[in-house]
Amino acid sequence: MCARRSKVCLFAVPIAVAWFAAPCLALLPPRRSTTSFRTEATSSANHDLLVHHLLLQCGASKYIKREAAERELANIVTRADEPTLVGSLRRSSWDSAARVIRLLSILGDRDAISSLLPFMHNAHWQVRAATARGLGILRATTAVKPLILALRSDHNKRVRLEAAIALGDLHTIAACKQLAASLSDPSAEVAMTAATGLAQSSNPIADRSLTQLVREDVTGTHREAAYYAAYALGEQGDKASAPVLLRALHDSNANMRAAAAGALGHLHDRSAVLSLEDALRDPSRIVRFTAAQALGVIGDKAALPALLKSLKDANEDVREQSARALGRLRDAKAIPALVYAAFHDTDDAIPRAAALALGSIGDPSTRTALVRLAHSKDPSVADAARYALTILR
Repeated sequence: MCARRSKVCLFAVPIAVAWFAAPCLALLPPRRSTTSFRTEATSSANHDLLVHHLLLQCGASKYIKREAAERELANIVTRADEPTLVGSLRRSSWDSAARVIRLLSILGDRDAISSLLPFMHNAHWQVRAATARGLGILRATTAVKPLILALRSDHNKRVRLEAAIALGDLHTIAACKQLAASLSDPSAEVAMTAATGLAQSSNPIADRSLTQLVREDVTGTHREAAYYAAYALGEQGDKASAPVLLRALHDSNANMRAAAAGALGHLHDRSAVLSLEDALRDPSRIVRFTAAQALGVIGDKAALPALLKSLKDANEDVREQSARALGRLRDAKAIPALVYAAFHDTDDAIPRAAALALGSIGDPSTRTALVRLAHSKDPSVADAARYALTILR
């Protein structure tokens, strides 16, 4: 009997303790198990091991492995890994170093700038180029001087190109001055990149340098930079550049004339309408196309007669752009010509553009024509007509 009681007591005591202790235990803060600490520690250790492993793979002999390692690193690294990445730079091969530099710039931690600066003087051009790009991404104003030096005197074209991109992102006065000087770089690509950087700046140095490049009618390797400079002047929106661009409309090179026409459109300068109308008769279809586009952007109804003639241009791209421009003018006098083009032009793109233009004009008299076009066998024309009808409502 006693034995039975003792067994009952042995079971009853822990049950009773648990029953009385439960409310008290509920008041205590939850305690993290040792298992969770081990899991976190293991996870952290695994992460570090994976980062080290992938950094080694960045130096693999096979390009596919190097690319895969860099992609994986970009997915897992955090700013906490920056010391590991910086440390690996000192013992990496040039190709691994270039990849690690790209990763550091992606992380966006400006504390890495001081670690990257020495690599602007690395013996390998790939490392110098990657460093220049990274410093630009990090907006490293402290790197302006080494970037200027690289753009001015580095013997490798790619390094100068990356330095020009970085300086274009920094927008300092010193950066603009060097970009202006680099408009005459031996490499057309570098010169055009310098023009791109100047176009992004609101500094007066940029505007003067771009205007001078267009005015000088340069030839050879700098010609491509001059084309972009002309277009960039329009993007900047400074109407003071209009006289230079109007002169460029008569340049001997068609690309320059087209760039000038596009820039004048961006300026929305009505004084350029007559010159752009003349450009609609240019021998080059690129110039005619851009002139039609520019007249549509300016939106002066004085250009209506010239655009109506251009709607019969021999080139289908010019006709399409003329139809679009007529729609932007929103003049009902263009309706008959657009309706005729919509039903009789042999190129598929023109009926579509004409239908949209009719809708843009917004005159109810176009409804009958648009309803007919909405049943066109060409799905793109039918869709354009249906959309134009929704505008009329």
